[in-house]
Amino acid sequence: MQAVDSASPIAAGAAKAAGYVAVARYLSQTPAKNITRPELGAALHAGLSVILVYEDGASDVNGGVASGQAHGKVARQLLDGLGLPEDTPVVYVAVDEDLSPQLYPVALQHLQTFGQVARCRVGVYGPGPLIAYCQQRDILFGWETGASSWNEGVHVGQIAQRVEQVDVGGITCDVDDLLALDYGQWPRPSSPVPPATADIFQTEALAMLATNDQIAFNCQVRQWWYELRTDTLPAHLQDELWYLFHVAGNGSPGQGFGGNIDFVLAWIHDTAGAALRT
Repeated sequence: MQAVDSASPIAAGAAKAAGYVAVARYLSQTPAKNITRPELGAALHAGLSVILVYEDGASDVNGGVASGQAHGKVARQLLDGLGLPEDTPVVYVAVDEDLSPQLYPVALQHLQTFGQVARCRVGVYGPGPLIAYCQQRDILFGWETGASSWNEGVHVGQIAQRVEQVDVGGITCDVDDLLALDYGQWPRPSSPVPPATADIFQTEALAMLATNDQIAFNCQVRQWWYELRTDTLPAHLQDELWYLFHVAGNGSPGQGFGGNIDFVLAWIHDTAGAALRT
């Protein structure tokens, strides 16, 4: 599945005819850049999902709490203008630069404050390493920039922007691969939350063990769990899973617990499942 994104209005009919399932549009302090209520309605009427991203400038997040408060207030006003409810929508915050890891904690403060003030769920658009850092701290949604030199070769977000651009109804757009069923779109996907029982884990447990890359492993586990339940797998359990499956297994995928998959499944059910049911 693919989406297209642009700072200009995207014709819903043209996007639909070209085979895209979603359009990504902006919230900002620049009115000409923003998605409007009629544009949102046209996209939904055409059967498209809409991805929302907030950006005033490439370095928005460097202001930490203060900028998060200011931009969150703007975002809430714009969300109200679009007729979107509180708490439910996901808004990606753009970090359109190769941010230094020393600034990650400041960026996280911006993101967390933005979500609180805008009264929405928040994701991050930016380099893969920043997304991985934020996902370990309960910012679940990630949209990787198309600047490949900023990433690390393994997708860690639900959306991955391509380098290529396309013309959609006369508008130049970026192309985005949608890597999960829930990629933060509006309308939000509606699905029941299954209980944490052993039979759920049976279907995907072996696939989780198939990589030696810890970032990819943790992302896969988080996304898999979220698609099943809608809540978040705590970071300490992700790290414990990695250790038991790989470090304890001398670095070979699936060799933790002596390669006993039944014991692995029991641990997931009893430890991870119990933690998430409380």
